[in-house]
Amino acid sequence: MTEGATLGTSSEQRGETGGHSTTDHPTWPDTAGATRYIKTFRTFSYGFKHCDDVGLCDDTTECDDVGLCDDTTECDNVGLSDETTECDDVGLCDDTTECDDVGLCDDTTECDDVGLCDETTECDDVGLCDDTTECDDVGLCDDTTECDDVGLCDDTTECDDVGLCDDTTECDDVGLCDDTTECDDVGLSDETTECDDVGLCDDTTECDDVGLCDDTTECDDVGLCDDTTECDDVGLSDETT
Repeated sequence: MTEGATLGTSSEQRGETGGHSTTDHPTWPDTAGATRYIKTFRTFSYGFKHCDDVGLCDDTTECDDVGLCDDTTECDNVGLSDETTECDDVGLCDDTTECDDVGLCDDTTECDDVGLCDETTECDDVGLCDDTTECDDVGLCDDTTECDDVGLCDDTTECDDVGLCDDTTECDDVGLCDDTTECDDVGLSDETTECDDVGLCDDTTECDDVGLCDDTTECDDVGLCDDTTECDDVGLSDETT
């Protein structure tokens, strides 16, 4: 290096005292901005979709905090997921999935603490169970099951305190009902039923205020809807909704 020749200081190279002006180029964004930049880049580059806080997601998407996900997706914190997914904290899961803390699970799944379970599953504390299952404390049960304290029962079952009933039954205060039944106050209902205040409804049903609805149903305020349904305000929906 010749005498008198000096390398610019780091501050000069950054444009603090000389060199390029800081106004020539914008400063690098903060961590949150960088994250958004990266996610935007990935979205444009790879076609992946992200739901940072609350999202309704379909097909090969990721929902970091709260999301409704379909098909081979992951919901880290809270998610409503379908098929071969895992919901670590709170999730609604279908098919061969596991819900560690709170989950709504279908088919050969296990719900450790609170779960809505179908077929040959076990719900240790609080659960909604179908077919030959047992719910120790609070449960929603179908077919030849027993609910010791509070239960949702179907067909030839016994509900000691509060029950959710199927088939031409009536639940005056709180009920989860199936088939041509009525739930006056709060109900989770299936097929041609009505839920006045809060209801989870299936098939050609209506949920006036809050409802989880399937198939050609309408959810006026907040609803989880499947298949060709409409959710006016807030909806967690699957397929063409």
